Amino acid sequence: MGEAQKDDLFNSLPPKLKTLLWSEGRQLLLSSDVVSLSLARNKTSSPKFYLFSDALVLVQGYAISATHPVELLWVEPQLPSGSISASVAQFHLVTPEETIEVQCKDLESKLQWLFALIETCGKALKLRLFVDESFSYLSFESQMELLSVREGLQYTFKRGSAEFKDSNYRGQWKNGKPHGEGEYVLPTAHVLYKGKLKEGKFSGHGEMVWFSEKDSRKKYTGEFKNGEMDGQGELKFTCGDIYTGNLVNNRRSGFGRLEEVTKHGSRYCGAWENDARHGYGVYEDRLRLVTTSVCVLCVCVLMCVCVCVHLCLCMCLCVCMCVRMVIGVVSCGHPQPNTSLVHSGLSVTSGCGRREYAVVPESSSTPPAPTARACLWAGACQYV
Repeated sequence: MGEAQKDDLFNSLPPKLKTLLWSEGRQLLLSSDVVSLSLARNKTSSPKFYLFSDALVLVQGYAISATHPVELLWVEPQLPSGSISASVAQFHLVTPEETIEVQCKDLESKLQWLFALIETCGKALKLRLFVDESFSYLSFESQMELLSVREGLQYTFKRGSAEFKDSNYRGQWKNGKPHGEGEYVLPTAHVLYKGKLKEGKFSGHGEMVWFSEKDSRKKYTGEFKNGEMDGQGELKFTCGDIYTGNLVNNRRSGFGRLEEVTKHGSRYCGAWENDARHGYGVYEDRLRLVTTSVCVLCVCVLMCVCVCVHLCLCMCLCVCMCVRMVIGVVSCGHPQPNTSLVHSGLSVTSGCGRREYAVVPESSSTPPAPTARACLWAGACQYV
């Protein structure tokens, strides 16, 4: 479709609708007024579809019911097996938040819409193949495969559960859904997620951080499945406790280990079920262990003090004995004279104070020679 035809298509709209849909730089590429397209399950009040260069707009009357950016739009030409619908003129429009089942009046109209959507999406993504208009040489399957994976796109979710409302996602996409590596910011739940995703849900290895002060959890690093913590991981709590082990459906289940910082590092290692200790396990009370260790240490210190005091006393006693011996030796080396007579005889006095007597017989007129006996403590004797 040429530029003039695109302008004529937009100018053919009612004035009120042109005012509603106009945007600078926007071009109208295809509309359900020209090529039939409607909701498959709501034929009575189906909105009109307007494909612009930047978005697919659904209009109900003179009000916009939905706007889908074309860079995040995906189409499924074939309905999944087992679908209620069996018409070959039906296909799916896949958006980040919903899947819309639409139908055309015939197969030719379906092909026109499919090729228009694929071309517009490729140009919005600024893929070189589509910008150079060489995409027509590729098969339809090759074009779809080329557009299936997209990188670094950002989207803010407006619908869904209360937890995911107004959440912001940036990362990889596949077939219109968050898939691969990405980052989720959930302002309502005060949660940040970084890691693997599969079809819009947390799946694989990832990291989740909670910023709410009301939440007892702080950070989880490990495996996810279907949007929940499921598998091996490490869960940290705001109080400082750390759980390492298995989780099922966001709850501790299976074998795990809990380090309780709030109880002075006490540890439980064993079975869990439904977020509680259940089954065989070993609990190590660090507080009791520390108290016992302190008591044992105090007893050891007291015993050491007693031994030291006993050794000091023994040393003092030894020193006193040595001093006494030294004083005795010094006294024997400097004897004091003693000239006293005892029992009319001669006495010999040693320096240590011991005396030996020589008795003078009454019949003898000559006194005997004095006897000298060595002092038991050694040293010279003085004759008296």
